[in-house]
Amino acid sequence: LRSPGLVGEVVAIGGHLPPSHVPQELTEHAVTHVLFGTQDRVMSSAVSRRQVEHLRSLGFLIDADAFPGQGHGLSPKMRRVAVRRVRAGLRAQAAE
Repeated sequence: LRSPGLVGEVVAIGGHLPPSHVPQELTEHAVTHVLFGTQDRVMSSAVSRRQVEHLRSLGFLIDADAFPGQGHGLSPKMRRVAVRRVRAGLRAQAAE
């Protein structure tokens, strides 16, 4: 989120931002895609959802995909979605 000049898009998988890193105002930022499992016992999906909603409320370009029944880890379906997001971002950047 903090280095848009270096990173055009971010795919965050199964995690959340530490409270000290959660922005409180809109800043220049990379487009962010969050992927998480609804049954993750390491990184709470409720925390991930709250952080996504908070960032959206500030105006950040962020989307989220919740994977029902998925725990902590990268399932084949999550991997396919992550690759799709990266490819779409690369195509958009190439078109600019």
